Amino acid sequence: MSFTLAIIGGSGIYDIPGLADVREHELSTPYGAPSDRIIAGKLGDTQLLFLPRHARGHKVAPHEINFRANICALKKLGATHVVSLSAVGSMKEEIAPGNVVVVDQYIDLTKKRASTFFDGGIVAHVAFADPTCADLNKALALAAENQGSILHAGREQIVSQLGGQRDRDDRASGSKARSRSSVAIRHARPGDRLRLLARDRGRRLGRRDLGRTARQRRAGQAHGCRIGAKSAGSKAQRCQQRAQIRRHYRPHDGRSSR
Repeated sequence: MSFTLAIIGGSGIYDIPGLADVREHELSTPYGAPSDRIIAGKLGDTQLLFLPRHARGHKVAPHEINFRANICALKKLGATHVVSLSAVGSMKEEIAPGNVVVVDQYIDLTKKRASTFFDGGIVAHVAFADPTCADLNKALALAAENQGSILHAGREQIVSQLGGQRDRDDRASGSKARSRSSVAIRHARPGDRLRLLARDRGRRLGRRDLGRTARQRRAGQAHGCRIGAKSAGSKAQRCQQRAQIRRHYRPHDGRSSR
């Protein structure tokens, strides 16, 4: 069986040096156009395809990448294996800039984009318990070790999406403002980044939903009891206290009924 290796370049990777028999392919797919023209050539004995996901010159923002068109275009050109390169940050201090990480699991926190290739009357169930190729991961790890790189294998990648519509609005208006959450995470210490991500995600859920629990908890403390916990007094007294809290706060929106 012949193999064709496809490389998807991330930020700062816009070409592959050393390619021979270089050809460019510009094609369309049922999902639209890919990020850029696809470069085909040979690297040694390997047939290779290359596509920069952000396009040459970094013209495509992360939330605007048509990942379905990218994969479909590579498949149409005969790709059998895909290696995706990403310039990402780490939440572990032992993983330093310049280290090589071979990922075998993903946590997808993106939103407002298509999450499947199968729609429009096509029904398919694809297992995602093992989203990467074990043989390809071993080959990548061996190549990194042979080059003397510091390797971290068997790690998870969290795919987040910060900014989105605000980033597009800023570019359209010419504003230099950037998402405060993105700036905070970029300059935070490694131990703080998960908390910042959680806070950013919580803001998107709505302030009313976040505040409801706190108000109900304060009300419970004011009446001398906590919902769901044992308090002093008889069962009848505890039921009466809970009834007072329910009358004071509506359960649906947390606002005072007075």
